[in-house]
Amino acid sequence: MHMKSSIPAKIKYTSALHLFRSLIPAWKFFVQIETIPYLEYRIQLPHGFSPWQSAIDVPKRTALHFFINPQGNSLLAMHSLLERWEQEEFSDNNVSFELIRNFVEILIKQKFQVLGELSQSIHFQFRVTRTLHQSHDVNELFVSDIKGLSI
Repeated sequence: MHMKSSIPAKIKYTSALHLFRSLIPAWKFFVQIETIPYLEYRIQLPHGFSPWQSAIDVPKRTALHFFINPQGNSLLAMHSLLERWEQEEFSDNNVSFELIRNFVEILIKQKFQVLGELSQSIHFQFRVTRTLHQSHDVNELFVSDIKGLSI
């Protein structure tokens, strides 16, 4: 006794086609690449401000980074924090702002300790930007007030 399948052949064919399609990636996500936010800072000098410097350096990749990549993870975490702060409309009274300000402050302290010039009179400013792909124009999203180092 042979029983016929209760599923029509057209549905079987459609289901098989959908399963096959799931194996082929959709390339639509390559159509438009979003820009990522950049964190930059500058130091107040006696005659004005230094040029804006990147606060987040992209580490050089090596074969070891395939297995362990703490600098890359830190980079991704900072970009995620910047994007979250952007969603919070760059409010300066929340945890994201404090984390970013502290990150920049620690970065500046480390640079000046290496130079042996750390003092309480250092003031800095930081900003978040996005660079437009085609034009290289910098779109300033946020510029902080001038902050002093807390030593």
